[in-house]
Amino acid sequence: MSIGLIKILDCTLRDGGYLNDWMFGEAKIQSILDNLYSSGIDFIECGFLKECIYDPDKTFFSKPSDLEKFIKPNKIYTLMVNFGEYDIKNFSQCENKNIKIRVAFKKHNQKEALVYIKNLIDLGWDVFVNPMLTNTYNEEELDVLLEELDNLKPSCVTIVDTLGNMYEKDVVNLFEIFDKNLS
Repeated sequence: MSIGLIKILDCTLRDGGYLNDWMFGEAKIQSILDNLYSSGIDFIECGFLKECIYDPDKTFFSKPSDLEKFIKPNKIYTLMVNFGEYDIKNFSQCENKNIKIRVAFKKHNQKEALVYIKNLIDLGWDVFVNPMLTNTYNEEELDVLLEELDNLKPSCVTIVDTLGNMYEKDVVNLFEIFDKNLS
């Protein structure tokens, strides 16, 4: 399903949880994952990392290893962390390269979030960076963010239309800025 360097990430189990309080049920979670795996989606986002007691019927995970019972080899899975909601101390050295961590942060948390991301990378995690409301950054703010990200070398940087209000021209403009500033 890849289109050159562009990859498709499905977030049904994370974003869809806003409709059902992330209570999919263990069998339905496995069914959705199996269907996404069969469809050829590049990355399957399975839910949130949260400081919680793990419940196999929900798509909240208390640690990355909670996800291991669901995954198949040779497929890439992600777990999202909203910066500030999951302590970096909960991470250990990455042991499963099939699991990636996607860190979402707001512009006002950028400096602290970038330190968090660096710490994850230092622990061996492949990190996907998710600057929320990407379209609210002005060009100077984007230049600073992208220069810092280029130095960190995360596995992925996403253009995020958090509120669903970007038009094609907005996405193309942001893509061109990202493409110019990231190696």
